[in-house]
Amino acid sequence: MMNRPVKHQYLPTLDGWRAVAILGVLMCHGFDYPLSDVGPWANPRLFAWTRLGAYGVDIFFGLSGFLITRRLLEELDLRGRIDLAQFYGRRAFRILPPVIVYLSVMALLTLVGVLTIAPIQFAGSVLFFRNFQGSATRDGWYTGHFWSLSVEEHFYLFWPLVLAGLGSTRSRLFAVIFAAVVAAWRWHEYQQPWFGQLFPKDIFFARSDMRLDSLMWGAWGALMFESSWWSHVWRRASSRWLWLAAVGALIASFRFKEVNLITVQGLLIVALLTGTVLRPSGLRARLLESRPLRYLGRLSYSLYIWQQFFLVGSRETRPLPLPLVQTWPWNIVTMVLMVGLSYYLVERPMIELGRRLLQRPAKKSADLG
Repeated sequence: MMNRPVKHQYLPTLDGWRAVAILGVLMCHGFDYPLSDVGPWANPRLFAWTRLGAYGVDIFFGLSGFLITRRLLEELDLRGRIDLAQFYGRRAFRILPPVIVYLSVMALLTLVGVLTIAPIQFAGSVLFFRNFQGSATRDGWYTGHFWSLSVEEHFYLFWPLVLAGLGSTRSRLFAVIFAAVVAAWRWHEYQQPWFGQLFPKDIFFARSDMRLDSLMWGAWGALMFESSWWSHVWRRASSRWLWLAAVGALIASFRFKEVNLITVQGLLIVALLTGTVLRPSGLRARLLESRPLRYLGRLSYSLYIWQQFFLVGSRETRPLPLPLVQTWPWNIVTMVLMVGLSYYLVERPMIELGRRLLQRPAKKSADLG
């Protein structure tokens, strides 16, 4: 019997949230040097506020957990099972091509002597263990952002297996228990490190075992989203004032360094995400679904990959290796150009190629049947 094609209901609000997340990252990295003590526009107060943009990564984590789980649930509902081979194939065509192109350019610049990126950093980036490496070697900045992609890949490795094995109902409980265990482990490692002694200290908050709960809360949100009762309750509860209170609480939490505020932040992010998705006619959702934000959200992956080369942090030695394309305002111009090339010539074509290749077996089985 031929499997029915899985049709995903497109949620434009999520593209808007991607835009919010990437704007945060751009704010953090873009002003890291100019507003720092060694920068041309040194301003400690503004600099401190721009550091909050780093939490755009936390939004990406919540989004990834929510979106991936939702797609897996749709497949489970339509086909009665999750095709793990298809899932990992789609992920490979979605994630790897832009990464490989970016790292190839960085490798070329390293070979000609412009950069000095260590081979182990290339290996950590393409094999997704960059989040367990420090940045002690020079030019560690140019691959440092792959820490977050590594965390997401580790989530992809085990969560579809869990969901396929337990089903949606039991996975809700698993998600909560797993997230709680990660939070408890993080607190223990922070107070009395066991594994922390094996890794550089500067990667504590980048390790997967410290951050997977952020994605698990997103997954739990998607699982609860499937419940009509919970969706109804949350839709009624997520009024404008409650939503604003959650935003205020989230921003306030960013100003503190308590280790397990990550748990609170993960829950608040998921509450905000699902609140806007459940109220598509509300002002918040309409703003997130505006054409500029949706377009920026679609570019967010290529933008995240390439921004690291053009928005160089204050810890990197000046003058920069390629000041013509790494200094304001030309760094913005060249970044936009490279992101456009990555999205239209690499990312979109490879996603479409993967879709066609992965659909062929189903078509052949239909012809044979």
